[in-house]
Amino acid sequence: MTEILLWAGYFAVFAFLVHKGRSKDAVLSGSVGFGVQAFAYVATYISAVALVGFGGLAHAYGLQMLLVAAGNVWFGTWAVYRFLAWPTRKWQERLGARTPAQLLGLGHGSPSLTRAMAFVFALFLGVYGSAVIKGAALLLAEILPVPVWALIWLVAIIVGLTVFIGGLRGVLYTEAMQGVVMLVGMLMLVGAIFSKVGGPWEGMQALAALPPSDLANNGFVSLSGGERGLFILSLVVVTSIAVWAQPQMMQRHFAIADPRQLKKTTPLAMFILTVLVGGAYFAAALSRLILPEVASPDQVMPKLVQMLLPEFALHIFVLAIVSASLSTATGIYHIAVSALSEDLRGRPSNRLSWFTGIAICVLVSGGCAQIKGQLVALLCTTSWSIVGAMALVPYVALVRFGRRNAGAAWASAACGFFSCLAWYLIAYGPTSIWGPQLGSVAAGIPPFFIGFLFSWIGWIAVSALSESPALEQEA
Repeated sequence: MTEILLWAGYFAVFAFLVHKGRSKDAVLSGSVGFGVQAFAYVATYISAVALVGFGGLAHAYGLQMLLVAAGNVWFGTWAVYRFLAWPTRKWQERLGARTPAQLLGLGHGSPSLTRAMAFVFALFLGVYGSAVIKGAALLLAEILPVPVWALIWLVAIIVGLTVFIGGLRGVLYTEAMQGVVMLVGMLMLVGAIFSKVGGPWEGMQALAALPPSDLANNGFVSLSGGERGLFILSLVVVTSIAVWAQPQMMQRHFAIADPRQLKKTTPLAMFILTVLVGGAYFAAALSRLILPEVASPDQVMPKLVQMLLPEFALHIFVLAIVSASLSTATGIYHIAVSALSEDLRGRPSNRLSWFTGIAICVLVSGGCAQIKGQLVALLCTTSWSIVGAMALVPYVALVRFGRRNAGAAWASAACGFFSCLAWYLIAYGPTSIWGPQLGSVAAGIPPFFIGFLFSWIGWIAVSALSESPALEQEA
């Protein structure tokens, strides 16, 4: 009965916040308080993949995964709020942009760029939403006697209703609530693991005494040498810098009311993120002391919480992971629906177009989550890097340096998109459909690096040509 009341209370507060966020404009949120901003930003940033999937990696790689957490905190949060957040808000207001795709298109004076960005956002993030929704459904299946296929549709409909009823403001409120739940759940797990191993320092000493493994070839408290260490450093870059240009993260800056808010938002967001990802990776690394071997990295966090937490606390932690999935899904849905109902149509959305966009997202993400296919898996795996490689250079050039160039933005976006996608398909080891065509060294280079490099080259090349006096005379 206690667990039933816990879940009922969670969804009651969720529904209240969705209704509280209702406004006439579903696309824009207006300004919100610094606490809502901080918790919503972190909840959108951190999904169940980071807490469960990367937690499993921390069991295998040890404390070197804390470098990823540090990168998320300093590059993915502090640097964003220090250099990009308020400039994004000013450009959004100056341009009258309602969505991230419009920010990039209007900013560079190209309506066609808006539509191109919107198409990629809708496709890749819409399909990526299927993986997030399925993750939440699998967790719910552990405690509810309901088939996974039915839970997938249930979660997809809940997310769709949240976006339809509450709009962006409702999404921000629910994400903030989910961020609080995630924080409480992680604090409980970290406290339990510290109690089990005798404390953080004692746990680190015991971890250092373990013999090195193939993945932690310098031990479990040091950065690995060779390809293993480079893999960890690449994760730092991909998860901390590619996030800058994710549209759902850009959109969080639209809710900033005043630059003075950032003095409160920034340290709070950094603290929350430190506890969530730092706590998850620290706890998962220490779990090697009590879980020497696991069949799959994805089993580490579930086994750990089942071993350490009492029944009530276990439900709170499951709620935290479900919250991580739902918060990411609502942010992704809102971007995809905005792209379908407004950006691609070329005019502001109305109630009918908004509902139609949501229905499409529910059907696509729920349907994709039901099937197993290489294309869907590839889209889910590659979406974060491809979107970042496509949008990062035009975005930073605009909001940080005030550079506006339609041709350069198009060249940068196209080069970033196609080079990143091609690297995934041809060269990158885990996803190449023809094997590592360019050798083992190339197979280990993350596609985001390739996409960003070619995106930057495309921007530089076209900018230089368009600013050439000779070309201006010919024009």
